[in-house]
Amino acid sequence: CVSETAYLSERFTEVFGPHADPDLPLEDRHRDIAASLHAVVLDVVLRLAQIAREQSGEKNLCLTGGLATNWGLVGAVCEAGIFDDIYVPPAPGDDGTALGAALQLWHDLMGQPRGAPLLRADLGPAFSEEEIRAELERLKLHATKPADLAAAAAERITSGEIVGWFQGRAEFGPRALGHRSMLANPTDPATRARLVASVKARSEFHPFGLSVAAEAVPELFEGARPSPFLERTARLKEEARNRLPAVATPGGVTRLHTVDAQRTPLFHQLLLAVGARTGVPAVLNTSLNEPGRPMATTPRDAIGSLYTTGLDALALGPFLLAK
Repeated sequence: CVSETAYLSERFTEVFGPHADPDLPLEDRHRDIAASLHAVVLDVVLRLAQIAREQSGEKNLCLTGGLATNWGLVGAVCEAGIFDDIYVPPAPGDDGTALGAALQLWHDLMGQPRGAPLLRADLGPAFSEEEIRAELERLKLHATKPADLAAAAAERITSGEIVGWFQGRAEFGPRALGHRSMLANPTDPATRARLVASVKARSEFHPFGLSVAAEAVPELFEGARPSPFLERTARLKEEARNRLPAVATPGGVTRLHTVDAQRTPLFHQLLLAVGARTGVPAVLNTSLNEPGRPMATTPRDAIGSLYTTGLDALALGPFLLAK
């Protein structure tokens, strides 16, 4: 018998008590239940990973399914060292399953060759400069067109502003990867509190993502591997924890997004511009959307996020729009 007001059974509620109220602080029992459940699930996954390694003899693992969106779990499997490397596609949930089914039919029924592993997530729609300009004119908004957009955005980010970043094709999957993002300074201890208060209400145990120029990862992280889809956690070196207070958890891990110049050249350029000012080529990265809404797809979506959240400015294609 399932309650009409929760996904949990009445029996579960009788044993563990009512679910957490999102408008009230978490209680210790909420933390205990969540930690215990995560520990049990992780134990099962690690056992299955070990069995898979022993029975298959394979050195690499592909994780998919909704559980693979749990970046903490993926990070723990990586740290366990059972496999040499782990691949998680950018959309490991139901949306990715649909794509995978289509590709399987393409191969099995139509006799087409298997494609290479999916190494990019920017598979959604893009908008030309002319289309963006037309939308700005329709809404009677004035925007500048900086000669160096990355430098202009970096200056705002490092001065404490939260900047929307709308560039190229939209991401396929649940993670913002430098195409539809909100960006802030991870080296400022006040950044997280400001984001939670004005942009994204978020639980205390839910860290924001960190986008890092790929070449700087060895300096900041302990043995981290590429994480192009923000799919895993990685452990910060002791000194780096102090440099990145807005994203480091008490345990010294953070959600890692590695950025290389080949996949997202403009975003990589932005990280380098931020690094020139802070000493760390990295930004705090969360999805560009209004509370309760999906990630921005169109210029109008992005402009809506600018004016309904605590964003200070929006890099919209080649244009910079500020409140």
